[in-house]
Amino acid sequence: MHYNRILLFCIVFLLFTSCKEKKSPVRTDYSLEFPHTSQTLTLLFCGDIIQHLPQVYSAHEPSEKDYKYQKCFKYIAPYWADADFVIANTVVMARAVRALSGTAVPVLWWLHDAFAGYPHIAHQIPTQLGENVRVYSVGSHAANAMHAVRPDFEIRPLIYGLPDYAAENFVCTDLGYNRGRPLFATVGSFERRKGHDIFCKAIRLLPPEVREKASFLFVGQAADKEMMDSVRTLTADYPENVYYCKRLTRDEIKSLMEQCTGLVCASRDDPMPTFVTEGLIFGKPSIVSEHTGTAGLISEGRNGFVYHNDDPQQLAVLLEHAIEHPEELASMRTECRKMYEQYYSKEAFEQTLRAAVEDLTAKK
Repeated sequence: MHYNRILLFCIVFLLFTSCKEKKSPVRTDYSLEFPHTSQTLTLLFCGDIIQHLPQVYSAHEPSEKDYKYQKCFKYIAPYWADADFVIANTVVMARAVRALSGTAVPVLWWLHDAFAGYPHIAHQIPTQLGENVRVYSVGSHAANAMHAVRPDFEIRPLIYGLPDYAAENFVCTDLGYNRGRPLFATVGSFERRKGHDIFCKAIRLLPPEVREKASFLFVGQAADKEMMDSVRTLTADYPENVYYCKRLTRDEIKSLMEQCTGLVCASRDDPMPTFVTEGLIFGKPSIVSEHTGTAGLISEGRNGFVYHNDDPQQLAVLLEHAIEHPEELASMRTECRKMYEQYYSKEAFEQTLRAAVEDLTAKK
C-alpha cells in the first residue's frame, strides 16, 4: 500500500509543549526537508498532552468537577486531522480518540494500562467508537482493564517488541548476588500494585532450610514507603541471602538476566512487565501473578509458573519447588526463548503492527 504522504502520529510521552505555554507549539515536522514519494513515511511525535501535573492543574474546572483539556489539544488537533494515520498511545489519549472517532482518519488506540488508572479517566472514554478506530492492547490484562469499564469494545492483541539483548555485545559483570546459590530477582519501582510485600511474605513462609539455599534480589526505587519497609526489614532479617539494589545499569540488568535462576513478578496489577520479558530473552523462566499480562501467555511448567489470588503461600510453594529443582528451571531455556520469539521479538511486533495498519487502511 502506497501513500503520497503518510503522517504517522505517535502520541507518546514526549515533552514538546506544555498546555500552559502561550507561544505556538514547536512543530517537529522534518518531512518538509525530504521529497515525498510513494515510499516516504513521515513521523510526527506529539507529546505532553497526557495529564502531566501542570496540565492537570491547568485543566481542572472546579465548578464543573471535571478536567478540560481542549487548551492542550487545540494546538495539535489540526495536525491529527491532516494525518493519514494516528496511533494513540495509552488510555490517557481517550479525549483525543473521542475527537477523532467517526472522522476519516484511521486511529490505532494502543492500550498498555493497568486497572489502577481507570477510575481517574473512565469518564473520558467514549462509549462507542467510530469505524475508523481500532483498539489494541499489550496483552489480556490491559484488555481486561478496559473491558471493566467498556465491556463492548473489541480489543485485539499488539504486544510490544524488545531487541534480542542476549545477542548484543555488552560488558558482563559478576554482580555477586547468587554466591553459589540459585538467584531469584524482581525488578521495578516499589509501589503497592507491584506486590513487593507479597514476595517478601512468600520468602518468609519458606522453610528455613529451603530459604537459606537461595539468594533473593530486589531492584528498584522506592515509590511507596510500605513496600520499601517490607524489603528493608527482610534484608535486615536475612542479610546473608536477601539483597536490595536501588538501580542497575542496562549492562548490569543484562548481566543479572544471565546470572539469575529465575524471576519473580508478584504484581497485583501489571499489564506486561518488561523485566519478565527480558528474562525470557536470556532463557530464564518467571513465577508471575495471575494479575499480569504475562500470565495469559505462560504454559505452566514449560516456560514459567503462575500463582493466583495474590496469595503469598501459593508463591512460596512455587518458590520452594524452584529452589529445590534449579535444573528444572534451567531446562526451560529453549521454551522461554521460543516464547520471546513468538510474542515479544521485534519481528513478531512488526508482523502484528503491519497487519493492524493494513486492516485500518484497507479500502472497505
